Amino acid sequence: MNRVGAIAARYIAVLFAAQIVAGLGTSASAQDGGTPVLADIEPPPGAAVLITPSEPDSFARGFTAVGNLEPGSVLRIQASQFAEGDGSARQCVQSDVLRCANQLPVVFDFDGGVTFHYALGDPADAAAGGCGPTGDRCFVLIEDNAGGRAEIDTIFGAEARPDGSVGVVPRRPIAESATVEVSVTDFPPGTATVLLCSAPAVSGSERCRRVSEPGALQIGADGAGALAVTVTPGSVGTERLPCEWRHDCAISVESDEAFARAPARLVTFSAPTGAGYNATRLLIGLAIAALLLGVALWLIFFTDWSPVGEEVAPEIDEADYADLDEIIASLEPVEEHDLV
Repeated sequence: MNRVGAIAARYIAVLFAAQIVAGLGTSASAQDGGTPVLADIEPPPGAAVLITPSEPDSFARGFTAVGNLEPGSVLRIQASQFAEGDGSARQCVQSDVLRCANQLPVVFDFDGGVTFHYALGDPADAAAGGCGPTGDRCFVLIEDNAGGRAEIDTIFGAEARPDGSVGVVPRRPIAESATVEVSVTDFPPGTATVLLCSAPAVSGSERCRRVSEPGALQIGADGAGALAVTVTPGSVGTERLPCEWRHDCAISVESDEAFARAPARLVTFSAPTGAGYNATRLLIGLAIAALLLGVALWLIFFTDWSPVGEEVAPEIDEADYADLDEIIASLEPVEEHDLV
């Protein structure tokens, strides 16, 4: 009887301790704004979404996208190669401006890695970071405290499309103004807009400038299209970032009808031209220089450059009056008279 009672007492103590821990976790979650405790989230099916950071001043070479999501869907995210320390995950919408919400703090270990679950907000509430398969772009933004960042595109109610591609010809550096042909493949049929963007953005008004009118790029049923646009160096976006010599940017294409991403195509700009010459002024200058040269030659050839003075008349030194000092010294002194 004593043994049974001891086992029962131990079981009750363990159960009571578990309830206390669960209560503390729920209370802390409510105080942090209602974010669910990670242990209470069932792991989503499938493999984790693997991400690594890109540099804050470079364009992404590709994008990670997850489709067929619903409000409340949970992503299992496995990050690596980030900076050790505090970081965050946010759900963002990129339209004309970037809006982010649903922030979750994360901590990267000494290797720059972390695995965590992230619950997505309702896509119907754009202000909270939601979006659907058409319209604004929605993504989860993961950042560390050193500027490293990664994006996971989230598609609600539709499959994630594979990345399209953007081409730009010719590839030579762009001078003061140049016309290039922008082509796309594997894009949603419809229309698109061509942008010039500063890293790392590929859309939005903060870091991008339109180089075509909206809807100017026509994309056929095969997902391909092309458009000639004029690219001029200068500032882009409301942040007035430079896109010119020593500040390379990229050509990006944004679908007007559907959510679609494609890695931006880097473009470079040539050095500004140096001082130029005006033909008329150059001829006038040469004429004046020739005139001055002619005057100099005339002076050289028609001026009497023969020697003068004692060099041609040495007898002057032999004359009796040549030594004036002796003549003056031989003179009798003049008597001085007092004035009355």
